[in-house]
Amino acid sequence: MSIFVARGAFFPDHPRMSWFSKSQSVEAEPAPATNEDRLAEINLELCIAEAEFNEACQAVVRYTQKDSRIGFVNGNLIVRVNALHLEPERMRLEGARHAAWQKRNQMLEQRARVMKDLGLIR
Repeated sequence: MSIFVARGAFFPDHPRMSWFSKSQSVEAEPAPATNEDRLAEINLELCIAEAEFNEACQAVVRYTQKDSRIGFVNGNLIVRVNALHLEPERMRLEGARHAAWQKRNQMLEQRARVMKDLGLIR
C-alpha cells in the first residue's frame, strides 16, 4: 500500500500525477441540433408512436369483436347494462390505447412547433 502526501493530507493508494501522466479525457458536448435535424428525429419518433397507437387500437377492436357482450348495430356500440363493469383486461387495453394516443399527440404537437419555427407552416 502506497501513501501519497499532498498539502499535508494522506491519501492511500492515490495514483501519482506527474508531468508525463495522461490527463483524463473529458467528453465534449455535442453541437446543438438544428431544427431540420430535430424535425427528422420527431418524424421518426412520430412514425413509431403512430405504429404503437394503431396496434393499441387494433388490440381493443380485436378484444371487442371476440367479446359477446359487445356488439355494433348500424355503427353504434351496443353493450348490455353493467356488462363490462370493472373488466380488467379491457381496462388495461384501453389504458394502453390512451397512453399511445397521448404520446402520438405530443409528438404531433412537437412536430408542428418545429415546422412553425422553420416557416413550413403558419
